[in-house]
Amino acid sequence: MQDIKNFVIQLVAQKTSTPACDGWWDLPLDELGLTSIDFAEILFEIEERFNIEVRLDRHAPAAQSSGGMPTLREVGDTLASTLASQPSLNPAPLPS
Repeated sequence: MQDIKNFVIQLVAQKTSTPACDGWWDLPLDELGLTSIDFAEILFEIEERFNIEVRLDRHAPAAQSSGGMPTLREVGDTLASTLASQPSLNPAPLPS
């Protein structure tokens, strides 16, 4: 899970052009300055890299109930859960 956490945080750092920070993990994406378009681009990048469909509706209840964006933790948990349910994927190693 640490690799996934680092990967997701690095995606946000690239998108926001700021140094990565572990403190972001529990923040909603909009509090990090990301727009819904930025979020969609991050999801597309994850989906393309791992050849999966990311379904946050099942894994981001807080975002669904508040109408806001999910936290990085929710994105990471969804990615981990999706990858675990499809063991035959064998994606490339996550960048460090």
